[in-house]
Amino acid sequence: METRTCAYCGDDMPNSRNKNSRYCCHECYYENKKNRAVETNKQLNQERILLFNDKIVEAIYEQYLEKKYILYISSIELIKNNFNWSIYSGEVMIEGIKAKKLLRYAYTLFTNQTVRIWKL
Repeated sequence: METRTCAYCGDDMPNSRNKNSRYCCHECYYENKKNRAVETNKQLNQERILLFNDKIVEAIYEQYLEKKYILYISSIELIKNNFNWSIYSGEVMIEGIKAKKLLRYAYTLFTNQTVRIWKL
């Protein structure tokens, strides 16, 4: 007979558990459920912040677009709008520069505290 293990704690599954059960006891089931809820909420919060960041950059981009073709701004512009520097969806190379991707925009923060913004 094949030994089954709990998907949460890794212990052997008691014979009394249903064959379709993935957890050895109710405690493991509820701990796993709680942990998944925490991770889901964390992910949703990061998605909200990503959308918020994208909207901040969009507003600044639209504001400055009339004045310049290539958009370089001071990082203070983003800081004033509570931009969260640690939340982005990935990194891309644009014109040989590594940029952090949001949703519709990407940006690079240079060491002189200047930010370059691209519309994707």
